[in-house]
Amino acid sequence: MTRITIDNILSWHPCKEYQTRELLLEVTNNRESLTPLEVSHLDISTDDRLWVLLRPEVLGRRDLTLCVCDYAEHVAHLWHAPEGCSWQPSDTLDVVRRYARGEATDEELDIAAWVARVARVVRPAWVAAGVAKAAWVAAAATNAAARAAWAAMAATADIAAEREWQLARLRTYIEEPQP
Repeated sequence: MTRITIDNILSWHPCKEYQTRELLLEVTNNRESLTPLEVSHLDISTDDRLWVLLRPEVLGRRDLTLCVCDYAEHVAHLWHAPEGCSWQPSDTLDVVRRYARGEATDEELDIAAWVARVARVVRPAWVAAGVAKAAWVAAAATNAAARAAWAAMAATADIAAEREWQLARLRTYIEEPQP
């Protein structure tokens, strides 16, 4: 998507704060459409900007999945596999990235997601696997980003810094789609 329109945002069922065209026009300085990069710089909360941008309609499913993998990887060091489990977060994220690029099968992705969930290796990695296949990909991506931010907060008590890192990382996907 090269432009995000007010009609797009309204069709995604925003929260009460943004549920009318008038409210959205106020936020966008009376512009009916913006580029994803312009949305990333709006003077609204980071969470609200991520809510708009973390969508397959904006990034495409592949780049959205790869971005969510980056979010999970950024906090993966906070989790460890249970004693005796050799599966690590990077193992799941590797499969999810390969799947996003068309290099892994549905079965490989299902197994990687199942192992990550059972081993509780890293919740954002498990959710990233869901992003790769889910019909509800936008909600899954937002959920994965939120889980990664909460994990960072638990470790560092700075959720705002994690969300800003996520937005900065997302901008790299907007500016330069991944090969």
